[in-house]
Amino acid sequence: MELIYKDEAYAIIGACFEVHNEVGYGFGEPIYQECLTLELALREIPFRDCPFFHFLIRVIRVIRGQTRKGGFGDGRGQGRVK
Repeated sequence: MELIYKDEAYAIIGACFEVHNEVGYGFGEPIYQECLTLELALREIPFRDCPFFHFLIRVIRVIRGQTRKGGFGDGRGQGRVK
């Protein structure tokens, strides 16, 4: 099977592998999504982020009394909203 957008596919997959190599495994999807968003922007690969999803996640965090304060998923970056 021949890929229609071969160069684009390899660029996106390369960005995904870069995120995985840098961040590692075992984190939740929002961490990888945020990192992939940054990686795609750094590589100047056009993409469309999901603003509603980010808004929904923020609302859920506020309702649950959680917020992200720095750090990437090591447990020390999680805090309570006061």
